[in-house]
Amino acid sequence: MKQKRKSNSSTRAFKNSKSHTLKHSFKPAPLNTSLFVSSIIGIIVSAFYIWRITIPWAAAFIAVFAIMFIASMISMTSGEMRE
Repeated sequence: MKQKRKSNSSTRAFKNSKSHTLKHSFKPAPLNTSLFVSSIIGIIVSAFYIWRITIPWAAAFIAVFAIMFIASMISMTSGEMRE
């Protein structure tokens, strides 16, 4: 005899919440322009000044500031306008 497997309520809730989250679209939060400016300045300083001192730290700083730059570009292109 095969026994039917009973599904508990937590499994059902997980399945429902998973399908619910997929229906929402991605809406980035509007970021300040100071983040955009600081990321550009950070990339320039890291590339020209810190690179002469230590290359691994400069590469790490450039990566962080590049991520900040990409986030600000995404926010600028698809974010909502503030009034």
